[in-house]
Amino acid sequence: MDKKVVRKNTSKTTPKKTSVKKVAKTDTRKKTPVKSKVVTKAPTKKVVKPKIETIICRFCNEKFEKGLSICPSCRKNQKDQTGVIVISTLLVLLLLSIIGTHFLDKYVNKPLTENEYKYNCTLASYEELVRSPKSLKDKDIKVIGKVLKVDGIDLKYGNEMTVSIDGNLFSGDTKQLITFKYLDKNYELGFIEGDIITVYGVYKQINGNIPFINAKYFTFGS
Repeated sequence: MDKKVVRKNTSKTTPKKTSVKKVAKTDTRKKTPVKSKVVTKAPTKKVVKPKIETIICRFCNEKFEKGLSICPSCRKNQKDQTGVIVISTLLVLLLLSIIGTHFLDKYVNKPLTENEYKYNCTLASYEELVRSPKSLKDKDIKVIGKVLKVDGIDLKYGNEMTVSIDGNLFSGDTKQLITFKYLDKNYELGFIEGDIITVYGVYKQINGNIPFINAKYFTFGS
């Protein structure tokens, strides 16, 4: 007879875990009720914006904040410049009056001495007097020449002389005629043909090619 072989199931069967629900423990202690705080809101203050005062520009008529001295639109100064202008004008007038007084004292009220006048005269040649009369007319000049002719007349208050001189002091036959007039109030001067003189005076006009001078002072000798 055949023997039945019975195999033992050696595999261990794991017992099924039963899930145990944890029961939350209830706290049996008495809880003190929590008082809820009542929050009271502080009244909000209304922010009042200060009113900005404005002014109108004197130049472009645009409004801008008062207190600014320069307009933001046209960039011009709003300050009144009348006082500054008046003061500046007065200072300029004062300066001009000082300068005018100085020149009046120097040239009108206080005439130049003889030496000062001679020093201020410009030496002019015959050629300059003839070729450029406009640049020297009514100017204080001095010329050097040799006396050629003297004409005079007694006016009872002085000897008025008209003298012709030759501005060419070098060798040559060409004469450079210059005429001047001089009033000798004290009858102190006299000219002789051939005298070498320096004439100081005002160049008044030119007759043709003959310059004419109102003489004030003389120096004899070259």
